[in-house]
Parts: sequence; structure tokens; C-alpha cells
Amino acid sequence: EEQADQPKAGRIGQGGQEYMSFLSLLSFGLLFVLLAHAAHETSVQRRLLTALLASGFLAALFALALVLGVPLPGIGAAVGFNPIGTANALTAFVTVCALLGCASFVVSDGSGGDPAPDGRGGLPLRVLAVGNAVLALVLLLATDFWVLWILVIAGVLVMAAFLFLQAKRFPHPQRFILPLLMLAGAVV
Repeated sequence: EEQADQPKAGRIGQGGQEYMSFLSLLSFGLLFVLLAHAAHETSVQRRLLTALLASGFLAALFALALVLGVPLPGIGAAVGFNPIGTANALTAFVTVCALLGCASFVVSDGSGGDPAPDGRGGLPLRVLAVGNAVLALVLLLATDFWVLWILVIAGVLVMAAFLFLQAKRFPHPQRFILPLLMLAGAVV
């Protein structure tokens, strides 16, 4: 009983409470520093962005397949399973991936330094951006949590602010249609 009454000191690494763990924060900080120094080349940034968008797309596909009753090998019939955690966490992750994909597509101007270049080189990123946007809208409709809708609205408004403030860096404003569709879905 004495231990239950005492406040817990700083956490070093407690299982199941990763968000409160010092080691988790330290490892994410080290990952940020590593990526900031190693990912200064466009090709590395493209591969990292493609990996992130693909992971969001696959996580959403797995979760939707299990909800629809499609058995996946190695996972079984766990209907509520998703590789991210809760349904809200999965929706937030896929929504952020969709917004990043939309932003990478919107800023592409056809030069070699684009995150999603024109032609076959940028096709995977463009397909994943559209796929994540569609899956994010499906998950947003399924969870219908107001905080996630605000996330979409804020993300698209930040992109729109950059579009108006840095108009020269956005040579194809018609590419802003996909984020506007996400915004329309969030507002409705």
C-alpha cells in the first residue's frame, strides 16, 4: 500500500506507456537528428516519403480489410486490429500521410528536386497521395471524431496559406483540387 500512495518518479521505459517514456522521446529525438543530417538529398527524401505514404496506405488497407471480414494471413480474424493502435490513431496517421502526400504533389513544379516529380519517377508518390486521401476520407467518415476533422481543416488551410504567400513556388494551382476535396468533406 505504501508504494501505491507514492507518486511515480520519472519514467525510463515502461511497457505499454510509450508516450510517457523518456527513452521513447530520446529515441525519437535521435531519429530526428539522424534524418535531418542524412536526408538532405532529394532521392533520400523521396524514398522516405514514399515509405511513409506506403505504410499509411497499407495500415489503412489492412484495417479496412479486417473490418470488412477479409481474413489476412498471420493476423487472424481480429476485427478491431490495426497496426497503429486505436481507430482514432490510425485515422490521424493516415490523415497526416494524406496531407503530406497532397502537399508533396502540390509543390512539384517539374524540376528534378521535386518530392513528387512529373513522369514515371513520381507516379508512386502521386498514386499513394491519392490513395491515402481516399482512405483517410473513408476512415474519417467511419470514426467521425471532430478532432480529426479539425486536423484536416487545419492541414488544408496551412497548405492554402503557403499557396497564397508563396505563389511562385506553386506553379500548378490546379493540383490543389485534392486538398480542397478533403477540405470540402471535412466542412460538410
